[in-house]
Amino acid sequence: MKKPELSIVIKSLRKPFLWTLLFTLVFFVILFPTDDLGDLVSSKVSELTQNQVFLQFNNFSFNLTPPGVEFTDIFVETAFAPGISADEIIISPSLAGIITQKPYGSVKALGLLNGELQMSVKKGQPTETGNDRQRLVINMEDLSLNSLKDFLKLPLAIEGKLSLSADGQSDLELSEQPDVDLSINIQKFSLPPATLNTMMGPITLPDMKLDQVHLKGRLSNGKFNVEVGDIGKKQNDLFGKIKGFWNINILMMNGRPIPQFGSYNLDINLVTNKTFQAKASLFLSLLDQYKSNTAEGTRYQFKVSAPDLQNPPSITGSR
Repeated sequence: MKKPELSIVIKSLRKPFLWTLLFTLVFFVILFPTDDLGDLVSSKVSELTQNQVFLQFNNFSFNLTPPGVEFTDIFVETAFAPGISADEIIISPSLAGIITQKPYGSVKALGLLNGELQMSVKKGQPTETGNDRQRLVINMEDLSLNSLKDFLKLPLAIEGKLSLSADGQSDLELSEQPDVDLSINIQKFSLPPATLNTMMGPITLPDMKLDQVHLKGRLSNGKFNVEVGDIGKKQNDLFGKIKGFWNINILMMNGRPIPQFGSYNLDINLVTNKTFQAKASLFLSLLDQYKSNTAEGTRYQFKVSAPDLQNPPSITGSR
Protein backbone atom coordinates (compact mmCIF):
# COMPACT_ATOMS: atom_id res chain seq x y z
CA MET A 1 0.00 0.00 0.00
CA LYS A 2 1.36 3.41 -0.98
CA LYS A 3 1.98 6.05 1.66
CA PRO A 4 -0.81 8.43 0.48
CA GLU A 5 -3.26 5.51 0.51
CA LEU A 6 -2.17 4.51 4.03
CA SER A 7 -2.72 8.07 5.22
CA ILE A 8 -6.24 8.05 3.79
CA VAL A 9 -7.03 4.74 5.55
CA ILE A 10 -5.74 6.06 8.90
CA LYS A 11 -7.81 9.23 8.57
CA SER A 12 -10.91 7.21 7.70
CA LEU A 13 -10.47 5.02 10.79
CA ARG A 14 -9.78 7.92 13.17
CA LYS A 15 -13.41 8.84 13.84
CA PRO A 16 -14.63 5.25 14.34
CA PHE A 17 -11.74 4.64 16.75
CA LEU A 18 -12.51 7.77 18.77
CA TRP A 19 -16.21 6.90 18.93
CA THR A 20 -15.38 3.36 20.04
CA LEU A 21 -13.07 4.69 22.74
CA LEU A 22 -15.72 7.17 23.90
CA PHE A 23 -18.46 4.53 24.12
CA THR A 24 -16.08 2.21 25.99
CA LEU A 25 -15.38 4.92 28.57
CA VAL A 26 -19.09 5.70 28.91
CA PHE A 27 -19.83 2.03 29.44
CA PHE A 28 -17.23 1.63 32.20
CA VAL A 29 -17.92 4.92 33.93
CA ILE A 30 -21.71 5.11 33.68
CA LEU A 31 -23.25 1.84 32.57
CA PHE A 32 -20.92 -0.81 33.96
CA PRO A 33 -22.71 -2.70 36.79
CA THR A 34 -20.11 -1.83 39.45
CA ASP A 35 -22.50 -2.59 42.31
CA ASP A 36 -22.30 -6.26 41.36
CA LEU A 37 -18.53 -6.18 41.81
CA GLY A 38 -18.59 -5.37 45.54
CA ASP A 39 -18.27 -8.92 46.83
CA LEU A 40 -15.71 -9.77 44.14
CA VAL A 41 -13.50 -6.79 44.98
CA SER A 42 -13.70 -7.51 48.72
CA SER A 43 -12.80 -11.17 48.23
CA LYS A 44 -9.92 -10.32 45.88
CA VAL A 45 -8.46 -7.85 48.38
CA SER A 46 -8.56 -10.54 51.08
CA GLU A 47 -7.05 -13.08 48.71
CA LEU A 48 -4.21 -10.81 47.52
CA THR A 49 -3.34 -9.83 51.10
CA GLN A 50 -3.55 -13.42 52.38
CA ASN A 51 -6.54 -12.54 54.57
CA GLN A 52 -4.63 -9.68 56.19
CA VAL A 53 -6.95 -6.92 54.91
CA PHE A 54 -10.77 -6.99 54.87
CA LEU A 55 -12.54 -4.33 52.83
CA GLN A 56 -16.22 -3.40 52.92
CA PHE A 57 -17.92 -0.58 51.04
CA ASN A 58 -21.34 0.61 49.93
CA ASN A 59 -20.74 1.88 46.37
CA PHE A 60 -17.97 1.47 43.83
CA SER A 61 -17.56 3.49 40.61
CA PHE A 62 -15.04 4.54 37.96
CA ASN A 63 -13.82 8.13 37.62
CA LEU A 64 -12.64 9.95 34.51
CA THR A 65 -10.92 12.96 36.09
CA PRO A 66 -8.55 11.85 37.42
CA PRO A 67 -8.80 8.29 36.07
CA GLY A 68 -9.38 5.91 38.95
CA VAL A 69 -11.95 4.28 41.19
CA GLU A 70 -14.11 5.68 43.97
CA PHE A 71 -15.47 3.90 47.03
CA THR A 72 -18.07 5.27 49.43
CA ASP A 73 -18.88 4.25 53.01
CA ILE A 74 -15.61 2.35 53.42
CA PHE A 75 -14.63 0.12 56.30
CA VAL A 76 -11.14 -1.44 56.34
CA GLU A 77 -9.96 -3.93 58.93
CA THR A 78 -6.50 -5.47 59.06
CA ALA A 79 -4.82 -8.18 61.06
CA PHE A 80 -2.39 -5.66 62.54
CA ALA A 81 -4.58 -2.58 63.19
CA PRO A 82 -8.13 -1.81 64.40
CA GLY A 83 -10.88 -1.22 61.87
CA ILE A 84 -11.18 2.26 60.37
CA SER A 85 -13.87 3.89 58.26
CA ALA A 86 -14.13 6.75 55.75
CA ASP A 87 -16.98 8.43 53.89
CA GLU A 88 -15.23 8.33 50.54
CA ILE A 89 -11.93 7.08 49.11
CA ILE A 90 -10.67 7.88 45.61
CA ILE A 91 -7.75 5.83 44.25
CA SER A 92 -6.01 7.13 41.12
CA PRO A 93 -3.13 4.91 39.89
CA SER A 94 -0.59 6.53 37.57
CA LEU A 95 0.14 5.23 34.08
CA ALA A 96 3.85 5.00 34.94
CA GLY A 97 3.00 2.85 37.95
CA ILE A 98 0.84 0.51 35.88
CA ILE A 99 3.58 0.10 33.26
CA THR A 100 6.38 -0.47 35.80
CA GLN A 101 4.15 -2.43 38.22
CA LYS A 102 4.91 0.03 41.01
CA PRO A 103 2.33 1.45 43.48
CA TYR A 104 2.50 4.93 41.95
CA GLY A 105 -0.56 7.14 42.10
CA SER A 106 -2.65 9.04 44.62
CA VAL A 107 -5.26 8.35 47.29
CA LYS A 108 -7.78 10.79 48.73
CA ALA A 109 -9.87 9.89 51.76
CA LEU A 110 -12.73 12.04 53.07
CA GLY A 111 -14.26 11.52 56.50
CA LEU A 112 -11.21 9.59 57.73
CA LEU A 113 -11.13 10.12 61.52
CA ASN A 114 -13.53 13.00 60.79
CA GLY A 115 -10.86 14.67 58.66
CA GLU A 116 -9.23 14.40 55.25
CA LEU A 117 -6.16 12.60 53.92
CA GLN A 118 -4.32 13.00 50.62
CA MET A 119 -1.38 10.80 49.70
CA SER A 120 0.69 10.42 46.55
CA VAL A 121 3.47 8.01 45.59
CA LYS A 122 5.82 8.54 42.67
CA LYS A 123 9.31 7.59 41.55
CA GLY A 124 11.98 8.99 43.86
CA GLN A 125 15.73 9.44 43.84
CA PRO A 126 17.80 6.23 44.17
CA THR A 127 19.78 5.60 47.35
CA GLU A 128 23.56 5.98 47.53
CA THR A 129 23.85 2.23 46.96
CA GLY A 130 21.63 2.40 43.86
CA ASN A 131 18.38 1.01 45.31
CA ASP A 132 15.14 2.40 43.91
CA ARG A 133 13.19 4.71 46.18
CA GLN A 134 9.70 6.17 46.07
CA ARG A 135 8.71 9.71 46.95
CA LEU A 136 5.82 9.74 49.39
CA VAL A 137 3.82 12.90 50.12
CA ILE A 138 1.12 12.81 52.82
CA ASN A 139 -1.20 15.60 53.92
CA MET A 140 -3.77 15.16 56.70
CA GLU A 141 -6.19 17.90 57.66
CA ASP A 142 -8.38 18.29 60.76
CA LEU A 143 -8.23 14.71 62.04
CA SER A 144 -10.09 14.32 65.33
CA LEU A 145 -7.76 13.47 68.21
CA ASN A 146 -10.69 11.86 70.00
CA SER A 147 -11.28 9.53 67.02
CA LEU A 148 -7.54 8.87 66.75
CA LYS A 149 -7.46 8.01 70.46
CA ASP A 150 -10.19 5.40 69.93
CA PHE A 151 -8.40 4.00 66.86
CA LEU A 152 -5.06 3.68 68.65
CA LYS A 153 -6.71 2.64 71.96
CA LEU A 154 -4.88 5.35 73.88
CA PRO A 155 -5.60 5.61 77.63
CA LEU A 156 -5.94 9.42 77.59
CA ALA A 157 -9.16 11.22 76.60
CA ILE A 158 -7.52 13.82 74.37
CA GLU A 159 -9.40 16.20 72.09
CA GLY A 160 -8.42 18.61 69.35
CA LYS A 161 -7.70 18.74 65.62
CA LEU A 162 -4.56 17.23 64.09
CA SER A 163 -2.98 18.25 60.79
CA LEU A 164 0.14 16.55 59.44
CA SER A 165 2.34 16.89 56.37
CA ALA A 166 5.13 14.51 55.39
CA ASP A 167 7.36 14.59 52.32
CA GLY A 168 10.04 11.98 52.01
CA GLN A 169 11.86 9.22 50.16
CA SER A 170 11.92 5.54 50.99
CA ASP A 171 12.26 2.16 49.31
CA LEU A 172 9.36 -0.26 49.69
CA GLU A 173 11.46 -2.95 51.38
CA LEU A 174 13.00 -0.46 53.87
CA SER A 175 16.47 -1.82 53.12
CA GLU A 176 17.65 1.67 54.11
CA GLN A 177 16.07 4.12 56.54
CA PRO A 178 13.72 6.71 54.98
CA ASP A 179 14.37 10.44 54.71
CA VAL A 180 11.23 12.39 55.63
CA ASP A 181 10.43 16.03 56.42
CA LEU A 182 7.60 16.04 58.94
CA SER A 183 5.34 18.79 60.31
CA ILE A 184 2.59 18.28 62.92
CA ASN A 185 0.05 20.86 64.04
CA ILE A 186 -2.58 20.40 66.76
CA GLN A 187 -5.27 23.01 67.29
CA LYS A 188 -7.35 23.39 70.47
CA PHE A 189 -5.67 20.54 72.35
CA SER A 190 -7.56 19.48 75.47
CA LEU A 191 -6.66 16.93 78.14
CA PRO A 192 -8.92 16.29 81.16
CA PRO A 193 -7.38 15.23 84.51
CA ALA A 194 -5.88 11.76 84.09
CA THR A 195 -3.56 9.24 85.71
CA LEU A 196 -0.77 7.98 83.48
CA ASN A 197 1.11 4.79 84.34
CA THR A 198 4.83 5.23 83.73
CA MET A 199 8.04 3.36 84.53
CA MET A 200 8.39 5.67 87.54
CA GLY A 201 4.91 4.77 88.76
CA PRO A 202 1.51 6.42 88.20
CA ILE A 203 1.59 10.16 87.55
CA THR A 204 -1.49 12.33 87.93
CA LEU A 205 -1.81 14.83 85.09
CA PRO A 206 -3.88 17.99 85.59
CA ASP A 207 -6.36 19.18 83.00
CA MET A 208 -4.66 21.12 80.23
CA LYS A 209 -5.85 23.22 77.30
CA LEU A 210 -3.47 24.50 74.65
CA ASP A 211 -4.35 26.66 71.68
CA GLN A 212 -1.66 25.06 69.55
CA VAL A 213 1.11 22.47 69.43
CA HIS A 214 3.54 22.62 66.52
CA LEU A 215 6.35 20.15 65.85
CA LYS A 216 8.60 20.20 62.81
CA GLY A 217 11.59 18.04 62.09
CA ARG A 218 13.36 15.56 59.85
CA LEU A 219 13.66 11.79 60.08
CA SER A 220 16.93 10.68 58.48
CA ASN A 221 19.34 7.78 59.04
CA GLY A 222 17.17 6.47 61.86
CA LYS A 223 17.11 9.73 63.84
CA PHE A 224 14.27 12.23 64.17
CA ASN A 225 15.61 15.72 64.82
CA VAL A 226 13.09 18.15 66.33
CA GLU A 227 13.87 21.47 64.64
CA VAL A 228 10.82 23.38 65.89
CA GLY A 229 8.77 22.44 68.94
CA ASP A 230 6.26 25.04 70.12
CA ILE A 231 3.80 24.12 72.89
CA GLY A 232 0.87 26.39 73.71
CA LYS A 233 0.74 30.18 73.59
CA LYS A 234 1.40 32.88 76.16
CA GLN A 235 -2.30 33.20 77.02
CA ASN A 236 -2.42 29.48 77.95
CA ASP A 237 -1.65 28.05 81.40
CA LEU A 238 1.44 26.45 79.91
CA PHE A 239 3.68 27.36 76.97
CA GLY A 240 7.23 26.69 75.88
CA LYS A 241 9.60 24.97 73.47
CA ILE A 242 11.09 21.52 72.89
CA LYS A 243 14.17 20.63 70.85
CA GLY A 244 16.39 17.59 70.54
CA PHE A 245 16.41 14.21 68.85
CA TRP A 246 14.94 10.71 69.08
CA ASN A 247 16.48 7.63 67.46
CA ILE A 248 13.72 5.87 65.51
CA ASN A 249 14.40 2.96 63.18
CA ILE A 250 11.58 1.74 60.94
CA LEU A 251 11.74 -1.99 60.19
CA MET A 252 9.64 -4.13 57.87
CA MET A 253 8.01 -6.94 59.87
CA ASN A 254 5.43 -9.33 58.41
CA GLY A 255 4.92 -7.01 55.47
CA ARG A 256 4.30 -3.82 57.47
CA PRO A 257 6.56 -1.02 58.75
CA ILE A 258 7.14 -1.02 62.52
CA PRO A 259 8.91 1.86 64.30
CA GLN A 260 11.57 0.90 66.82
CA PHE A 261 12.09 3.68 69.39
CA GLY A 262 15.61 4.02 70.74
CA SER A 263 17.48 6.64 72.75
CA TYR A 264 16.29 10.23 73.01
CA ASN A 265 17.61 13.52 74.29
CA LEU A 266 15.20 16.46 74.57
CA ASP A 267 15.73 20.01 75.85
CA ILE A 268 12.51 21.37 77.39
CA ASN A 269 11.77 24.99 78.28
CA LEU A 270 8.30 25.57 79.77
CA VAL A 271 6.61 28.54 81.45
CA THR A 272 3.54 28.08 83.68
CA ASN A 273 1.20 30.65 85.25
CA LYS A 274 -0.17 30.65 88.80
CA THR A 275 -3.37 28.82 87.82
CA PHE A 276 -1.46 25.86 86.40
CA GLN A 277 0.99 25.96 89.30
CA ALA A 278 -1.89 25.46 91.74
CA LYS A 279 -3.59 22.55 89.96
CA ALA A 280 -0.35 20.82 88.97
CA SER A 281 1.63 21.36 92.18
CA LEU A 282 2.22 17.65 92.82
CA PHE A 283 3.34 16.97 89.26
CA LEU A 284 5.56 20.07 89.10
CA SER A 285 7.18 19.30 92.46
CA LEU A 286 9.26 16.69 90.62
CA LEU A 287 10.88 19.56 88.70
CA ASP A 288 11.41 22.03 91.57
CA GLN A 289 15.19 22.07 91.22
CA TYR A 290 14.91 23.20 87.60
CA LYS A 291 12.55 26.14 88.10
CA SER A 292 13.12 29.88 88.16
CA ASN A 293 10.77 32.84 88.50
CA THR A 294 10.30 35.21 85.57
CA ALA A 295 7.96 38.08 84.67
CA GLU A 296 5.91 35.67 82.56
CA GLY A 297 5.54 33.04 85.30
CA THR A 298 7.53 30.08 86.63
CA ARG A 299 10.01 28.71 84.10
CA TYR A 300 11.19 25.08 84.03
CA GLN A 301 14.31 24.31 81.98
CA PHE A 302 15.53 20.74 81.95
CA LYS A 303 16.81 17.95 79.74
CA VAL A 304 15.18 14.51 79.46
CA SER A 305 17.17 11.57 78.08
CA ALA A 306 17.13 7.77 78.12
CA PRO A 307 18.65 4.88 76.14
CA ASP A 308 15.16 3.57 75.25
CA LEU A 309 11.55 3.48 76.40
CA GLN A 310 12.19 0.50 78.69
CA ASN A 311 14.41 2.56 81.00
CA PRO A 312 13.31 5.47 83.21
CA PRO A 313 14.43 8.84 81.85
CA SER A 314 17.23 10.88 83.32
CA ILE A 315 16.31 14.50 84.12
CA THR A 316 19.06 17.11 84.38
CA GLY A 317 19.24 20.87 84.34
CA SER A 318 19.48 22.76 81.07
CA ARG A 319 20.58 26.36 80.67
